Amino acid sequence: MVTNITEPGVTALIIDDEPLVRESIAAYLEDSGFITLEAEDGRAGLEVFRRERPDIILVDLRMPKVDGLDVLAAMSKESPETPVIMVSGTGVLTDAIEALRLGAWDYVLKPIQDMAVLEHAVCKALERARLLVENRKYREHLEREIRNRTAELEERKCALEIANEKLKKEMAEHKQTEAQLRQSQKMEAIGTLAGGIAHDFNNILFPIMGYTEMALKNLPEDSPVRSNLKGVLKAAHRAKDLVRQILAFGRHSDMKQRRLNIQSIIKEALKLLRATLPTTIEMRQHIDNECGPVFASPTQIHQVIMNLCANAYHAMREKGGVLEVTLNETHLPSRENITLLPGMAPGLYLKLSVSDTGHGMTSEIMEKIFDPYFTTKDTGEGTGLGLSVIHGIVRNHNGHITVESECGKGSRFHIYLPVATGKPVASSLISDEARVPTGTENILLVDDEEQIIDVEKQILEELGYHVTSLTSSAETLELFRNHPERFDLVVTDMTMPDMTGVELSDELMRIRPDIPIILCSGFSERITEESVKAMGIREYMMKPLLKSEIARTIRRALDRGKN
Repeated sequence: MVTNITEPGVTALIIDDEPLVRESIAAYLEDSGFITLEAEDGRAGLEVFRRERPDIILVDLRMPKVDGLDVLAAMSKESPETPVIMVSGTGVLTDAIEALRLGAWDYVLKPIQDMAVLEHAVCKALERARLLVENRKYREHLEREIRNRTAELEERKCALEIANEKLKKEMAEHKQTEAQLRQSQKMEAIGTLAGGIAHDFNNILFPIMGYTEMALKNLPEDSPVRSNLKGVLKAAHRAKDLVRQILAFGRHSDMKQRRLNIQSIIKEALKLLRATLPTTIEMRQHIDNECGPVFASPTQIHQVIMNLCANAYHAMREKGGVLEVTLNETHLPSRENITLLPGMAPGLYLKLSVSDTGHGMTSEIMEKIFDPYFTTKDTGEGTGLGLSVIHGIVRNHNGHITVESECGKGSRFHIYLPVATGKPVASSLISDEARVPTGTENILLVDDEEQIIDVEKQILEELGYHVTSLTSSAETLELFRNHPERFDLVVTDMTMPDMTGVELSDELMRIRPDIPIILCSGFSERITEESVKAMGIREYMMKPLLKSEIARTIRRALDRGKN
């Protein structure tokens, strides 16, 4: 996260046809130390931009006369190093992709419920702009050095050739860093948008899964409706997994990581693949069982293996070939010819490689393979999400991914994950379903979504609890203030209009510090399980949830206070 955002004189131009939106954004940024300029439409915004040359632009997507995309295209052409953030009331993914294609640095959805999200996006964009400018200036410096030294070639030709080669290698490295920064910017912007969509989608999935589970429980075993409801529940689980894949774009995955050895996960995945691949594909594996543990999500490691091997099979399905998977330890960067990403420290890494002997890729295709929705497969054979998801997962594990390929000579993907210290825990994708725990305590339940609170209340009452449910955080606070000893546990949503779940929890704990609280969320970029527990909140649950997950979490929160 960027800190110390503003230096004196940093100017932000706000272009929006809604005066209240411009004023609210301007007031917030001015409180943070910015100088703000405003324009009521795209045409006026371009005039202000050309006259004042602000440091950053925030532009609405839909405006009369000249819309946000036209403004973005003009600004990106005239001043590509000036960051432009698209602020839009629409969550359409195609709009975001088009904005990013035209050069947008980030994409923020309106209405902005938490201005800190916008401030974070502004700070992040300004920091990247600074890095890009510094990189360009240094590259120009290197180019001047090359020209100056070339002028002296009559006299020192041999020595200058050696020096120039060194400068060219340095310049290539800086160009690579610049490309990585732009790719990171694009992926994070899509991840931000995906996070907003995921929040709404998870809130929709929660009642679907909850109502279906309860309906199944109340139907007799021989009912013909059971198979249909099981189909609904299966489809809901697939939708839940799809949301997790989307969140993997921008390091938003809610899958917990822990220290583990991944050898058994890789072998499980390869065993499953062997049963599905044709005999024309020869599988080879070289798994070093002495490799150390990594800090990882077993589900996501399994997903990486399956996606990479599926791509390898697709490249060899016509003529057959060899699919090879290797795992070993390596020191970076001393023995590997790769450039570490910013924030990626040298040290001991686990190297996971997946190679094939298929048709390979051109350099143009290799530059695009990690872009969302880019695919070389025919219509209906792939979404273009696979390698983008892998890219997000690897970044989420503080790792690095590289690819080598030549046309007609196959492809080789290498993933580097930092080796963790400490004792690993058992790694398995299959967990035994424990008995669903019940209770009789009094629970105060709050969520502004009527369907969600109805589902949660029914589930909790089926588990034996006495439930008081409210849809307003303000009413909840008033009730608790008048009867603080009446409740044994509070379960609250995170995103609510009057008061967020975190703010409500803080007020409740001021009244009664020992009250156990569980915070629920469809998605929050700024809230994690660790940060929630640091506030004193007992548990954190990500929607949508199954009855068994809710039951175990509630029981854990209640019993912890009794020990």
